[in-house]
Amino acid sequence: MREFAFYGQCDTPLNDQIEMVDDLNSSNDGVGYIVANSREVKAEVYAPEVDFYLRYGKEDALNAAANVLKIYEAKAAIFDHSTSVKKSKQIGKNVLIVGASDLEETVKKAGFNALCFEHDEVKFVYGCAGELTAILIRPDGEVETSFDLLLVRGAKKYMLTQSGCYEVEGMGEDEIVALLHRASPVYNYAKYISYDPTVCQYADRRSEHCAICAKACHSVAILKDDKDGRKLVFSDIDCSGCGRCVSSCPTAALSYGCVTRDGLEAASELYDGKIMLMGANADFEDAGEVSNLNLEGVLPLSFKSAEFLDFLYFARVVQKTGKPLVLFNSNLNYFVQKSADFINEVYERIYGVAAVFRAKHSDELASAVEAAREAAKKLKESGRDFKFELGRLGQNKLDEFAARVSPLVESDLGEIKSAKALGYGTIEIDADKCTLCLSCAGACNTGALYADKSDNSLKYNPSLCTTCGYCEKSCAESVLKVRKTGMRLSPEYFAHRVMARDELFECVECGKPFATKKSVEKIAAMMSPAFAANPAKLRTLYCCADCKRKIAIENEDFND
Repeated sequence: MREFAFYGQCDTPLNDQIEMVDDLNSSNDGVGYIVANSREVKAEVYAPEVDFYLRYGKEDALNAAANVLKIYEAKAAIFDHSTSVKKSKQIGKNVLIVGASDLEETVKKAGFNALCFEHDEVKFVYGCAGELTAILIRPDGEVETSFDLLLVRGAKKYMLTQSGCYEVEGMGEDEIVALLHRASPVYNYAKYISYDPTVCQYADRRSEHCAICAKACHSVAILKDDKDGRKLVFSDIDCSGCGRCVSSCPTAALSYGCVTRDGLEAASELYDGKIMLMGANADFEDAGEVSNLNLEGVLPLSFKSAEFLDFLYFARVVQKTGKPLVLFNSNLNYFVQKSADFINEVYERIYGVAAVFRAKHSDELASAVEAAREAAKKLKESGRDFKFELGRLGQNKLDEFAARVSPLVESDLGEIKSAKALGYGTIEIDADKCTLCLSCAGACNTGALYADKSDNSLKYNPSLCTTCGYCEKSCAESVLKVRKTGMRLSPEYFAHRVMARDELFECVECGKPFATKKSVEKIAAMMSPAFAANPAKLRTLYCCADCKRKIAIENEDFND
């Protein structure tokens, strides 16, 4: 496979590593390229931002050529770190047409079998491409029919949640035929999402405390299974690769294969000293003419989707480039927006300037780029930049973000209100009533709560807590409360602190420590009235397990 290809008119002399393609037939000879600026060239990675930069770069020819090469190299770096896996499935040629009976002949001429119904005849559709089923309303009752692909005009929401289902409103006959031939006889898809259940806030828990990803997913690619313990069920074939589930996940239990965190960081290293303008492929394609846009000192980078981005991605980018970034996207989901708000509030407190500048539409792009450029100028004038090198990567999203931010926080900078939306907060424990049973620590899988044997204490780090509430649910004494208060940007917030402590109780028989003093005293207070008439039983309340058995054996009247 060759590396980089450029197709089309280019007035800037490009680096020799980028092959100029004139003949599409020769470029699509089965070998292909890693990165190309055009969908018409066979390549693993599509880079519409190359043309976008050449239009608005405003650099001299030498710098422009160097920057275009950086874009290609950044896309290749992301591709090299990708964990997405291509898949395919053989499917048939049976097509169900709903609300578009005029397409029947077109579909049949294309070599497919067609079955037509109106909307009021279709009750529900389920399954996946190649294995779809519709529940049909017929005069003599409901019947089911199986098919491979669905074409629908004026689709109801449930009709487009499965793979192999297409809205054809506004599409021409040639487009529809091309769509069918792309889908059959081989249906291509990919595994975009990786899953780590060990830090999932839903999996295998006695009660439900998360599953935000399943709610965020607009298809049936992530479903909850509560029948045999709580589990998330993933359907790769139904996943569109938008990444919305990744930005919604509070712990990074879900990873986006198209653009891994390491991949984006490697790309950001190539953009060192530049303001990164990031967004979805479609936004760069559809931008049109952008008035007053000057990309001097700014390099674009596009993705299949921008909905996977979260505050840790943002932190990695700005800490690697040293500059603010611009997010250009028309379809920002709730969690991407809240992540941008959060990172901005943090960086404004620490540096006095925002880290992420947003442009929802192309007419907002020039002002967003200028605002980012002005922020970078203020940073430079203050003798600072955003650069920060992290020696280790975190175990999860919260752990790594804390490691990236805590060294920058030297005093109490106040509460970050926007952090509430992302699950930040704290817990309260009545230390006098806590018996250190440690059920809460056992319930926590992010490291926020842990038992410190060195001083017999329960310790808590709020910067690692998602405030999921599982610790509160697990507390046997009901003395723990979760508070969704947001983040306190202070050194103390990023450190483990003692929530409860107790001394160990020594067995009155052998002297071996076996439990905390509070737990022994609590059980003794509960059981002493019942054991008052039996001195041997009463003594066992203050004994280790071995000595309890010994006393029970030695005293004949123990069970009287």
